Amino acid sequence: MISLRNICKTYKTRRGSRVVLADVSHDFPPGLNTGILGRNGAGKSTMMRIISGSEMPDKGTVLRQGRISWPLGFSGGFNSTLTGRENMRFTCRLYNEDYRRVCEFVEDFAELGEYMDMPIHTYSSGMRAKLAFGLSMAFEFDYYLIDEATAVGDAAFKRKSQAYFNERRKSTTLLVVSHNMSTIRSLCQKMLVLHEGKLRAFPSNEEAEQFYVDVCCGGKIKRKKTRGVREKAGEKTHARKKGEGENGRKNKRKAREKEAEKTHERVSGGGKNGRKTREKEAEKTHGRVNERKTTTRQDRRAR
Repeated sequence: MISLRNICKTYKTRRGSRVVLADVSHDFPPGLNTGILGRNGAGKSTMMRIISGSEMPDKGTVLRQGRISWPLGFSGGFNSTLTGRENMRFTCRLYNEDYRRVCEFVEDFAELGEYMDMPIHTYSSGMRAKLAFGLSMAFEFDYYLIDEATAVGDAAFKRKSQAYFNERRKSTTLLVVSHNMSTIRSLCQKMLVLHEGKLRAFPSNEEAEQFYVDVCCGGKIKRKKTRGVREKAGEKTHARKKGEGENGRKNKRKAREKEAEKTHERVSGGGKNGRKTREKEAEKTHGRVNERKTTTRQDRRAR
């Protein structure tokens, strides 16, 4: 169980004090994966650091029962002057873990090679994240704290870390913070919203999402359609493109028939109207011919 009791946190800025968490109280029971939605800068990462113990609140208490991880992939706790192997040894002492077992796992999982014996300040950000993620997976925590990402590194390592994380999550409780609703929806059973320093609970996840969209984001983002709606929309689109829908076939047949009629009329001279036009044109032509013949006869007689 993780319990927050009247947590307050304020930061000093150039424009004065900024309240990040204002009298936050909530219980996170084991076995219930919980997600916290919030915009960038809402205080999600601050809450995670306070829960993990890496940062202290200005006021309030955090009650922890069970083993709680640091934020997944968080490398801020490493000593940059120590090597990756020395940081692992120090972490194993803190959590009373077998160093040899942890070291073997992390070396195989993180794939850092000779960098394991080099100072952390020589690592790239991706290498730090790999080491932190591998170290997190080496320990069996009761609670895993996740700040946005569940996989790190390049594409191949992301697939590897995601697969291992999916296996580990079956036997642990997740506490996830993110501004992405799809991430929370895929990992968690319960949704909360952190807005203006307050952690808000809702009767259903749909109400939490609606509040986040309408109030936190001002209605500027669209909620993703459910799978059933997406499938129906895809079927309709496919029918329109392929012309397989009933309306599509009828419309296409009518259009072809009309086009054929127009083509036939053009070729045959336009049906009844075309026939009348041809008759009139023939009469005019015949009249002109007769006039020419009459004029010729008169000329001959005059001569």
